[in-house]
Amino acid sequence: RFRRMSMKVQVLFAEKCNAKIVKDILQNEKCLNKDFRMVSTSDGLIAIPISDNNIYQSKKEWSDRVVRIGEYECPYSTAMMGNGRLSLEGKMSRVQQALWNWLKNNEGVNQNNILSLDVAVCPKKLELIGDDKTLVIPPNAFSLDDNRFQTIVGCSNIDNLWEHLSRTHNSPRVVKRGTIDPNSPIRKSGHQLLWPHSSIPEETGPGTPGWITVTEQGIKQSFDLTRVMFSRGNITEKIRMGKIVQQGEVVVDLYSGIGYYTLPALVIGMACHVYACEWNEDAAFALKYNLKANGVVNRSTVYVGDCRTMAKEQSLIGICNRVILGLLPSSEGGWRTGVKALNRTLGGWLHVHGNVLETEWEAWTLWLCRRLVTLSSEEALPWNAVCTNVEKVKSFAPTVNHYVADIFVGPKDRLEHQGIRVKNQAGFLRPGGEFKPSPESMDKPSCALSPDGVLHQQWMMETF
Repeated sequence: RFRRMSMKVQVLFAEKCNAKIVKDILQNEKCLNKDFRMVSTSDGLIAIPISDNNIYQSKKEWSDRVVRIGEYECPYSTAMMGNGRLSLEGKMSRVQQALWNWLKNNEGVNQNNILSLDVAVCPKKLELIGDDKTLVIPPNAFSLDDNRFQTIVGCSNIDNLWEHLSRTHNSPRVVKRGTIDPNSPIRKSGHQLLWPHSSIPEETGPGTPGWITVTEQGIKQSFDLTRVMFSRGNITEKIRMGKIVQQGEVVVDLYSGIGYYTLPALVIGMACHVYACEWNEDAAFALKYNLKANGVVNRSTVYVGDCRTMAKEQSLIGICNRVILGLLPSSEGGWRTGVKALNRTLGGWLHVHGNVLETEWEAWTLWLCRRLVTLSSEEALPWNAVCTNVEKVKSFAPTVNHYVADIFVGPKDRLEHQGIRVKNQAGFLRPGGEFKPSPESMDKPSCALSPDGVLHQQWMMETF
């Protein structure tokens, strides 16, 4: 049976002339990892495997003789190769191995204890986010509320685990993922700093403990991760939006956040101007910073507040070619605002986001188009609404996906100008060219906002 002969572990790198001295110091301080052998590196140094037990307490003894600390692929020791422990080492994930290295000096703890932990308590992999590779711990991971985990941790200080995980992942910061209150329109991330700072810092902005930058497609997105949510799963939609927006267009982004779609529209799509609305003040602060950092602040305007009232107060009516409605789980409360923002003569495109049952996406699309025709009529706009594409962004939950519907809403002659020729006022133009009309009367899908429905949060509903 094939067995791994080496593993990437934490090491001290030293010149050959100092390697023996450093090894002896580590051995005396019980910081030498005897499960692995020293090995020569490609740059002529010696990688000396270390354990994490009191490593920094002995730093003064070896710091002048060590080039740096890091990770390196080291061969297993002869003892490890012959005593049967290797088979357990080979079964461990990187996270399990890190936990074992932290706990293995605790009395009564063995590798089977680590392997038997539930994956929710000890995940096999941890997320790294941002340009600095911040380490993100799931909400329930390494929780002392789990009896089995609490038993093997014993009296060890759990805060030391965060520092240990940061080193094994070469990460400068560790945070615990928070949960977003579905009843709150502000949508704060709830993330909590664990190391090197703890809790949620009072200060925010560039240079503060929670400030992070995520660069995607050359676009820098900075924000305070303890205050603002961020979804990595939207990257394909960000790219797509940058390609859809045409040079010279005016765009309204009703739920802009830190600029998920506003920035691609400006940087990649070269929009003439984007009006961005955001009601989370921390997100709006980050948005303004990002517009400046990406050199597009002169082609943008940010309004802080509820887009449904801000659009009216700031006269965002009849001004744009395209509206982005990126609120989840539903942007239904902003559909009327979106329709009103479109150019009164030309109409335009609505990009409507929503969390929808995977079995209902077409019914949702047909109902959405019919609803947009109704809203247009109520605003004295005899418009058509035709969906030309439904994009699946990501899976949101079992049987529920995040979709975006691209819908042209406007006069019939402008539909034909866009190359869309249909007989009915509302419907879905399927990829093969078949047009499916929206029934005049149809049942609402389960994701429709309703006081007694699955989605019933008042803050998402229409306000005027």
